[in-house]
Amino acid sequence: MADPNINRGRRWFIIAFILFISAVILLVIDMASRTTAPWNKTKPAEQSVDTLLPD
Repeated sequence: MADPNINRGRRWFIIAFILFISAVILLVIDMASRTTAPWNKTKPAEQSVDTLLPD
């Protein structure tokens, strides 16, 4: 028969593993929501055209 202490340790490991993975997934989602994809950014040349041309 298996030792109950091993099952208890394994259960705590699985709980800690799931909590850790959940925290990492939430962190990644938060970081991804705060960044802009490179293809959605405005080009620096487009931004500076207005500042270079005097009125």
